[in-house]
Amino acid sequence: MMSYFNRLKKKFKKDFNIDIEPKVLDDDSLKIRIDSLMPHVAKKMGIKYDKLSLFVNNIGLNKDLTINASLAPTNKRETFQISINRGLILFIYKMLLLLISRMEVVDNDNKIIEKTSISDEEMIRVAKRLMTAFWTDLNSKDTFIKTIGIELFKLTKAQIELSASIQHYAECFAIAHEFGHAIIEKCPGKVQLEFYTVSAALESRINPFFEIYKFKEREKNEVLNKWTIELTADLIGLKLCLELVDDDIIKIVVFASAEFTFLMMYMLDIFREKKTGKRYFYGTISHPPLELRLEFLHSYADRLELLQLGKSFRQLSEYIISKV
Repeated sequence: MMSYFNRLKKKFKKDFNIDIEPKVLDDDSLKIRIDSLMPHVAKKMGIKYDKLSLFVNNIGLNKDLTINASLAPTNKRETFQISINRGLILFIYKMLLLLISRMEVVDNDNKIIEKTSISDEEMIRVAKRLMTAFWTDLNSKDTFIKTIGIELFKLTKAQIELSASIQHYAECFAIAHEFGHAIIEKCPGKVQLEFYTVSAALESRINPFFEIYKFKEREKNEVLNKWTIELTADLIGLKLCLELVDDDIIKIVVFASAEFTFLMMYMLDIFREKKTGKRYFYGTISHPPLELRLEFLHSYADRLELLQLGKSFRQLSEYIISKV
């Protein structure tokens, strides 16, 4: 039998006339994303591009397999280092292929012109397999990596093209969110509009969450401040990513990529809650619940009419949750 990679190579040659070679996940996989964002970050900070290294001196891929990215201070908080965990990139890739596998291409009359080969039953089996593998051990070194997801060669040409775009902008959003934190830390005056917008909206929304999570009175100001910062970084990150493109259709893809990342984390949390009674990404002092992060993204994107593709992702994620 032809090997998995050789089947992929044959498919990419046939569908895209591209010769592919095997490649491991490394810093190069993020370099294009980083380079495209840097001029927009410098502009937002009000500095010249070549001065950006005075604020962010290193961006790279961390070998950590947890689903996370982080901004760490260096040089006594004079500069910052951005790390994107390997686990986050793998998570985006595997869960993206899962969702994309059930999306079909239709024409203007809603007639299917490119039909998926993945059945509902196969999608649900893979979803259970991936989520079980991830939650087996949060500190596992390779369980999630070695677990088989949707095989790339089974996807249609359109599905591969869409998944490539979504992955690109999802990774851009993860990086841009951390850039957002750097801008908040070093140039707060440049993001006052975003900060005040989020702060005002959050103050009217946060009391129910105080009740749900039973935060102590002395914790409430800290929660309000940290959630505001996280949601502001989300908004800055989304805006930075939207600045990468001029085409209105691609802007829809950019927003869907940001929404997809949070939707997949939410789907994993619901799955874990069903199995253990607890969530992992949900309701901590330092980070707002995923529902709230999605709500804030929607409130911004809705004004720009960017919700179409994200709606399909939401429907698919809700369907998977109902089945697993």
